[in-house]
Amino acid sequence: MTEKWENAEQDYNAGMKYKDIADKYGVTINTVKSWKRRYEWVRNKSAPPQKSVHTKSKKGAPENEVEQVIDGLADSELTDKQKAFVIEYVRLFNATQAYINVYDADYDTAMVNGSKMLRNAKVKSLVQEMRQARLHDLGANKEDILANLMKQAFSDIGDYWI
Repeated sequence: MTEKWENAEQDYNAGMKYKDIADKYGVTINTVKSWKRRYEWVRNKSAPPQKSVHTKSKKGAPENEVEQVIDGLADSELTDKQKAFVIEYVRLFNATQAYINVYDADYDTAMVNGSKMLRNAKVKSLVQEMRQARLHDLGANKEDILANLMKQAFSDIGDYWI
């Protein structure tokens, strides 16, 4: 009996997209990409060329930088759980809760290992990259956020009436 990855390789060589292969075999896209790297798949020259599915904004810049960072996670050397931890941490800004959500660990374990995870250099750089991408998608930078906070801090309640 052939393995899933062997059948998936045949589909890949036939020109099938990662997403379609993942759906067909009930695995994640990252699993298919890791199979490609691990087993060194190479597309046949006769396979139809892949078309870009990313839409571009009017400026020619990427439409959603966070999605590009997430798409780029497949090429990183982190494990799938570490990648999931990074995504959860950037969403929650709480290492303990992110660790609990990803690893299904108890609180005490998550408290210790969540902070250890943030000290990992690769995890740390990916968190920073995702934070920057998130700010870029919001169209805000540090100065904009600081200006908004100062506006709120120094506002007068008398200026707002109902």
